[in-house]
Amino acid sequence: MRKLLVSRAAKLVTAGALAIGLAGALAPAAQAATADATASPWLSGSEVPLAAGHHWKAQPEKRYTTTGEFQWLLTCGVGGPAKELGTKSISVMPFTDSANSHDPVDAAQILFNFKDSAAAKKAMATIKRDYAGCVKRRNAQHWGDETTGQPVHFAVGRTAITEDGTAYRFAARNSSGKPAVIDDLPSEAQELFVQNGPTISMISINASRVNISDTTEAAKTLAAMSEHLINS
Repeated sequence: MRKLLVSRAAKLVTAGALAIGLAGALAPAAQAATADATASPWLSGSEVPLAAGHHWKAQPEKRYTTTGEFQWLLTCGVGGPAKELGTKSISVMPFTDSANSHDPVDAAQILFNFKDSAAAKKAMATIKRDYAGCVKRRNAQHWGDETTGQPVHFAVGRTAITEDGTAYRFAARNSSGKPAVIDDLPSEAQELFVQNGPTISMISINASRVNISDTTEAAKTLAAMSEHLINS
């Protein structure tokens, strides 16, 4: 069974050959944010969850936009966003972990761009439905820990909800209760979504064998994401 890939910010950018080989060609990076930071849809590193421990630094020079198909953007997605969500294009900006450069935690912001607001709202409903059925779907695939061979069990919980957004925590554990080592999926992830107009903004934080279970900033981040979209 083909496994889904996840968003790993550093790999998204450095694996340029992979992106170019997909259906869409890379487009120029978005313009730099204006003096008023909230006039841009892009968040600053300090607005991303877990910034106190990871000191996220936005990498606007590495932003790119593509119409190509991806499968690694959502841990609970059932296919690439162009097919599953009906995206017109996808824009990606990574954040570097300036506090722990060797810590296997990746963060990125992704903008899913649609033809209109109705298409974006429909996609948001699909995302929510995918996360609601994620645990049953993933457990039915019988994943195994690549290190121990133990069965892997998944947990997905909603950590915050607003009028225009929702946030989730994803976790994969082996039978010993430890973070699972599995191909193409993280041990833990925080994934936050906000929809406004023809755009869905996503913050993705992925970890491999590192605890990122603190979700106390989820609601605050959703509010920041919403403000950026509304004012951009």
